[in-house]
Amino acid sequence: MSQTSTAAERHKTIENIYPLTPMQEGLLFHSALQPRDGLYVPQAVLYLEGPLDAGLLEQAWQDVVRRHAVLRTTFHWEERDTPFQVVHRASNEQPFRTLDWSDADDAQVDLRLTELLETNRRQPFDLKRAPLARLDLVRCGGARNVMVLCYHHLILDGWSAGRVLREIFELYLVRKDERAPLLPPGRPYADYVGWLRRQNAAAAARFWQTYLSGHPGSTRLLPPSEGRDFARRDWSSTPAVKAALDAFCQANGVTLNTVLQGAVGLLIARTTFEDDVLLGNTIAGRPHDLAGSDDMVGLFINTIPVRVKIDPGASLGQWLGGLQNRHAEASEQGFHPLREVQGRAPALFDCLLILESYPVSAESLADLPFRLTKVNFEEWTHYPLTLYVSSGETLTFSARYARDVLEAETLDLHLAEIGTLLEEFTANPEALVSRWAPQAPLAPRPAVGPEHSPAAARRASDGGDGAGTTAASGFSPASTPTEKMLATAWADILKIPEPGTEAHFFDLGGHSLLAARVIGRVRREIRIELPVKSLFDRPVLGDLATYIDALRAMAAPPDDTSAIEI
Repeated sequence: MSQTSTAAERHKTIENIYPLTPMQEGLLFHSALQPRDGLYVPQAVLYLEGPLDAGLLEQAWQDVVRRHAVLRTTFHWEERDTPFQVVHRASNEQPFRTLDWSDADDAQVDLRLTELLETNRRQPFDLKRAPLARLDLVRCGGARNVMVLCYHHLILDGWSAGRVLREIFELYLVRKDERAPLLPPGRPYADYVGWLRRQNAAAAARFWQTYLSGHPGSTRLLPPSEGRDFARRDWSSTPAVKAALDAFCQANGVTLNTVLQGAVGLLIARTTFEDDVLLGNTIAGRPHDLAGSDDMVGLFINTIPVRVKIDPGASLGQWLGGLQNRHAEASEQGFHPLREVQGRAPALFDCLLILESYPVSAESLADLPFRLTKVNFEEWTHYPLTLYVSSGETLTFSARYARDVLEAETLDLHLAEIGTLLEEFTANPEALVSRWAPQAPLAPRPAVGPEHSPAAARRASDGGDGAGTTAASGFSPASTPTEKMLATAWADILKIPEPGTEAHFFDLGGHSLLAARVIGRVRREIRIELPVKSLFDRPVLGDLATYIDALRAMAAPPDDTSAIEI
């Protein structure tokens, strides 16, 4: 078969091609940077009791994959100047396993399940091969089963994962009862990508510039982390505290998310002795002006900075109300890429707050022949501290943290302090914010002018003169084969003249996804295993070339990766 006919056959398998969303670009970068660290690989764990037909469940899973384009999507970033995603036509080959653990007691099942989740998390998805999801059914003996949906965050957010699970069960009933499905066709994710491209990026950029004006550029609760060793700690309120918190929110016209932002912001302020801090918050991101977006399946969430200014003279209710209003305005501009919001500075924050919302519950699945007894969601981000909060009869914090910068005992104190703040909020709704403000003298904070901007901070830390500049004096042209290969790659990808050995990748306008493209090209040309992090650790061309030369003699050729012809 000729190369032309082979390409034509491949094209027949393609349903659609479109760009990545800003959030997808960020997740793609972290996946390329740390592919085996298990970041952004969520898992939904459902505990089921009652008769369950594994064959029908597998068929229902295949039906759902055929329904939704995102479950048949692959991601590509080395073939074009900008990354893109490809939707493939339906395939009957969807990863599904049945595991028989009926010989294990409850303790052994728990141990094996922990090992399964860790193995799933550490088993990287090939982003160029669909599907980026797999389903396991664990038989635990009797009528007990555990179902585990593992997927890459590039294709689904938590709300969408919940919808996928509900559809699996709905289509399971359809097949069991041998009736026609009643689910209406879902609106394709491509419509959301199109909506994003119609937004006013310039206006959003101006909003964020104003929103962050006067802030020094970043808030650090923790020291810098390598982000390789994460652990988990949990904390839960009593039902009485949760009930009081619900009543407080209703009486003051604020959401639970706002109150959590206030409490976490105060914790950061009291820990860092700053009165103007930033934390991250995940928003739903489903546009109110995109009809049917609440029922769409895909990745809609965005992470945005939340600026918490401590106003000692304001009452608690006034302060939280202002925080809520500012967050509502910021959420409207949440589609703007976070990396553009923060510029070339270090990350704006190192603490991320996520109020979880998943449309899966025992009540929502009441018509099934089996019963949902418990559901857990597992996920790990790259942030040194991520606070997942779930709301039910109690308020539960599940903190995922980097152990190289935070000790478990210290984290327990932080969680307890947040809990105390929430209790004191409900007990003192008329109090002034000064009651909880930092109790140490605050150092003067510089205004953010051009010399104090986030980009200036990055340039200072890198020792560079600014974006788009090179070492004007002492220019050294590439001379070794590796230096020449890198110079050509940088020139092609950055659209610049060939740089010298002293050139700094990020000073030339490089960013995370361009770094991934450079490393991908190097891997193809010299066939060594080279992590994307190499370019971040050695952004100067000559240093990177020396490092690569040191690796070449000992490195084994990497496995081939599939590339799509467009």
